Parts: sequence; structure tokens; C-alpha cells
Amino acid sequence: MPRSLPSDRHQRLLAMRARRRFIDDTDVEAAIEEVDNSQLVPLLRQFVPLPRGRHRPLHLRNLLVGLYLCTQDTGGKIVLERVTDILYFRISPQLRARLDIPEYDDHDQGFEAAYAVVRRLFHAMKDAMNPSPLPPNGHLSREEANVLTAAADVDELAERERRLALFTEFVLDASVRPLHDLLAELAEVSLGVDATPVRTFSRGRRTNGPEKATTETQMHRCPTPCARLRHPPRRAKPRRLRARRRPRSRRSTSSATTPISS
Repeated sequence: MPRSLPSDRHQRLLAMRARRRFIDDTDVEAAIEEVDNSQLVPLLRQFVPLPRGRHRPLHLRNLLVGLYLCTQDTGGKIVLERVTDILYFRISPQLRARLDIPEYDDHDQGFEAAYAVVRRLFHAMKDAMNPSPLPPNGHLSREEANVLTAAADVDELAERERRLALFTEFVLDASVRPLHDLLAELAEVSLGVDATPVRTFSRGRRTNGPEKATTETQMHRCPTPCARLRHPPRRAKPRRLRARRRPRSRRSTSSATTPISS
């Protein structure tokens, strides 16, 4: 008998099923076109190895399609649970068959099996774009970390960072996709992305301790998409000014004089 999920996880999956809506085929076709134009699949395919004799139940191209569609639901965020729901339960059966996406039962255990496939493939892809020379999610002595950093192939790390930059550009472009139609209607518009580098190096268990943590994050860029319109802005309504009252002068509250006795 399959093991039941924790109650909070079960409730979250129930809520996601209740909000589930099929994605229009035209939106899926647009996502497929964007993935093919990004050239990420041939760039990353050789770095996502398959075990010999095993057929991967989800292709890298389909994962990128799911990531692209996920940004439309979340405003630019990538949530693997949402990616799983999109790929296996929100794309029409005809397009799923065309993309060779296998079918899973629509219950908790079926979702968890599909989620495990998405998660494994995503992490394999992520490892090919990780520009850090240190193994993720662990603790190393500072001496070991320095040895690994010094022995790392600088060119290989630079190539990983280039892949990461291309993937980041792909996700950012997907996150502003809903603005494309609006921008096309406007006469003169420029679209830019403002990114602020934020260092997030791990500090270990103690600031001056002998160990150093090796989490996956090394440096993030916090992007802020913004559209700058060059046509004249609308005139703002004039503000209604209220006259300021002058402060009243202080007056004595007592009009009576103190009697003086003779």
C-alpha cells in the first residue's frame, strides 16, 4: 500500500489541483518556439548524461518548456511543483503525446513520481551551470576549500558561468513575455533589465570557525525588468491646494485682575 503524504503536503497538492486550468495550445506552442530559439537544448544536452541503457522519462527540451510556462503563472519565479503540474496535468493530451511526455495518475503518489523526475533532471541541468568549484550543500575545512578552489579549471568555471548567463536570460525573457504584446503596440519603447550583483557566500557554522559551508548559491543577480516609455506621459491632474491657517495668537484666558489689599 502506498505511503501517505504529510497532511500539509497533501493539502497543498489538493489546493493546486483545485486551481488547475488547461494551458492554451497556442501558449504551449509559443513556449516550444522560444525554447528552440534559445539554443539551450544543444548547449546543455551533452552535460546532462543518461545512465546507459536507460530511457529518460522527461527530455531536457520539455523541462525548459515547463520552466518557461511556469514563469507565466508565477510572475517570473521557478517552482518545480508548478512545473510538474504544468507538464503532466495542464498541457493537452495531444501536445503531451507530441512532446513525448509520459502520463502519470492524477493523485498524490502519481504527482510525487512525476515531481521526482522533474527534480532530478533540473538538478542535473543546474550542475552543468554551477560556476562554483566547491561541492554543494556540505561543510569543508577552509584548507580543503582553498585546495579545491586552487585546483579548479578556470576556463571550465567560466564556461559554466556563460551557460548560467544564457539560462538566466532565457528565464528573464520568459518572465516579461506578457509585456511583449503591449510593447509592440507602443510606438517607441525600450525594455531593459536592471541587475544588482549580490554576494551570498556561505560563512560556515561559525564566522571564524575551521569549517566553511558550501551551499549552492555563490552570487545572485537580482533582476528588475522595467519598460521605459518614450512617448509623452499623461498630464497629471492639478492638486487642490488648501490654504494654511495662520496660528492663533495666544491670549490670556483670565480677564480678572488680582485684587490688592491695602
